[in-house]
Amino acid sequence: MGVRHPFSSYLSNSGSLQRLELASPGPQTLILVDSLGCRKEFPFIVPEPVIPSVSLGKDTVIVAGDSLLLGKEVPILPGATYRWNPAVNQNSKSPILQVAPVVTTLFRLEVIAANGCKANDAINVRVTQDIEVFVPNVFSPDGDGINDFFTIFTSDLIIEIASLRIFNRTGNLLFEGKALIPNDESMGWDGKHRGVPMKPGVFVYQALVKRRDGKLFPLQGTVTLF
Repeated sequence: MGVRHPFSSYLSNSGSLQRLELASPGPQTLILVDSLGCRKEFPFIVPEPVIPSVSLGKDTVIVAGDSLLLGKEVPILPGATYRWNPAVNQNSKSPILQVAPVVTTLFRLEVIAANGCKANDAINVRVTQDIEVFVPNVFSPDGDGINDFFTIFTSDLIIEIASLRIFNRTGNLLFEGKALIPNDESMGWDGKHRGVPMKPGVFVYQALVKRRDGKLFPLQGTVTLF
């Protein structure tokens, strides 16, 4: 049968209502009661709300002229809008943005879900002109836990020390390491040759470091053991 106006309405678990505002998802029943006491029930389910999340990861560094893809780990939500700032030629339906800044830039991403919920994050992309390595010129492998190994320290631009070789002044190879992890001292030279500690002196190093784009850069110099 039909429902005759005027009528009152209420939810099965919250009493009379004028505006439908629900605090939690799950099954609900909308009940209409007309002036004659007739009632009509309309069951429905309130879906779980879509709450966006966004994480752009830690700040990073690139060499001037290189490009970078941002937002690769951000999930794509149906009906969501993605707003980058700054942005050029951005697809607002995708979180992915390719950038090639010429100066250090802070990029911000705001995600707006179809239900209006928002989330945002930012990442600083630092632009440099070189490969950013630091090679110590002295070390002291005396077991005190300080400067006991010789290795190469780098920024995030360098993903691998492809090779590191140490020679004495007469050209004899004393140490060779390959595919070393940058900044990990324990993978470097401990000042020994075939398990025998070398006497204090000046030694020659040759190295190849690999940048994120796969390019190799040679390094050469001397290090003093004392």
